[in-house]
Amino acid sequence: MLLLCSIVTVTPACRKRQARCKTIHPDRRENRFHRCRRAGNAVGFGSHNDIFNRLLARQGHDLFARALQGLFSFRIAAILGSIDEKIELNRKKIAELEALAKTIYDYWFVQFDFPDKNGKPYKSSGGKMVWNEQLKREIPEGWEVKSIGSIETNIVTGKTPNTDDATNFGNDIPFLTIDDLRGHVYTFTSQRSLSEKGAKLQSSKFIPPNSLCVSCIGTIGEISFSAKCSQTNQQINSIVFDDDNYREYIYFNLKQYFRSAIVKTGNTFANMNKGEFARILCLVPSK
Repeated sequence: MLLLCSIVTVTPACRKRQARCKTIHPDRRENRFHRCRRAGNAVGFGSHNDIFNRLLARQGHDLFARALQGLFSFRIAAILGSIDEKIELNRKKIAELEALAKTIYDYWFVQFDFPDKNGKPYKSSGGKMVWNEQLKREIPEGWEVKSIGSIETNIVTGKTPNTDDATNFGNDIPFLTIDDLRGHVYTFTSQRSLSEKGAKLQSSKFIPPNSLCVSCIGTIGEISFSAKCSQTNQQINSIVFDDDNYREYIYFNLKQYFRSAIVKTGNTFANMNKGEFARILCLVPSK
């Protein structure tokens, strides 16, 4: 309608009426404006607006409301679709980066072809290897074998608060279970949450972001980093790192440990308590 108003020829009489609309008392300006608009209809503008008004009168305001609702629904769907696409793209990037990191880990710490002092692959270039009785294999000279618990001493076994008290659960603190860890390098969401009350009842079970959560009861070997301050149930042991330099290394070391165990046992694991988990052996490179 504004476009129509800009291209029609307005008569001098109409201009005078429109001018009077600007000087009228504010309380009466709206009525005068509509009279001026009706006068303008005589020369062609405003007709589309009258058609729209008649349509509204005939169909009711619900038509307009449904149109707005449809427009908003379309916009919301477009925004959510864009967010979903970005999430999926980020997941693909994370998967690609994890695959790249795993390749480097296998090349350096499984095949032992890390760069030697001359920049050449250590083992393939004749680097000295020595037999290790604990691992029953050769390892690079100068490397050590340590338990997970001796490298990182802060290991937290989760706990479930009293489920008979519904007030222990809410939307405040993520409560991680095995299903939440599955398939994620970092766990951002959880199926269940604790209330502040429920979490405070077991305050020693808090784990900070970047803790490594490992399932040790039921389904063994699901591994993921916590993305938020969280708590877990009793099936999960979490490593709270004192030395961030070991974080990704222990992640891939445990991944390799459980992969090897699956090959040896055919995916049959005994449940693993905190002490047994802490005694898992880890190969530590020389500094």
